[in-house]
Amino acid sequence: MNILNKSEHKKADYSVARLKKDGVNYEIIVDSEAAIKAKKGEASVSEAILVSKIFKDAKKGDVSGNLDEVFGTDDVMVIAEEIIKKGEIQLSEEYRKKITDLKKNQVLEAIATKAVDPTTHYPVPRQRIELALEQAKYKIRYEKTVDEQVKELMNLLPTVMPVSFKELMLTITSPPQFSGQVFSLLKNAGEMVGQDYLSDGGAIIKAKIPAGKKNELVDKLKSLSHGIIKIMEAEL
Repeated sequence: MNILNKSEHKKADYSVARLKKDGVNYEIIVDSEAAIKAKKGEASVSEAILVSKIFKDAKKGDVSGNLDEVFGTDDVMVIAEEIIKKGEIQLSEEYRKKITDLKKNQVLEAIATKAVDPTTHYPVPRQRIELALEQAKYKIRYEKTVDEQVKELMNLLPTVMPVSFKELMLTITSPPQFSGQVFSLLKNAGEMVGQDYLSDGGAIIKAKIPAGKKNELVDKLKSLSHGIIKIMEAEL
């Protein structure tokens, strides 16, 4: 059994997709991520399938027969599409761990940009957030989206540590020579919600940002203009 482009695939990257028909399992070996996308209609089956065979037991390499009788065709790609769309993708333990680790990093990063200490108003260090997750016995789940888990933690974390999640509205007044760079910094830090231009070509820009990003952004704006740019803030 040879996996197509095997040199490009680690064990964590491939899984088995399985469909049971008439009490019999039909399996294909797939690229885990591509198969998940193909099931949603976001990728083609040809991108997902790694071995152009239909198996009754993929681990043993046992190939299925009588495909035309069961599926009405012996075209591997047509059958593979039915298996992916109607069956179940048996994600490997390695792939689940890979995705869980990736989502954990994304969740912690998202929380860290929003979290501030309610007393000092400084951002909460990422390590402190991770310790709070352990204290709350919260486990990052590979099958949940990052947004779902961020929302859950925004409700949970205040019960185990002093933290608040706020957004700020910044109003930045910039001379014309810095306006382009200011726009770029604000776009990366948050959401621009309004802008007006002054008669000298300068700009007044309003942006909504997570409180945890304020200090870094303000430092960059001050460094850019040596204090010429004016910054006002208000809590939302």
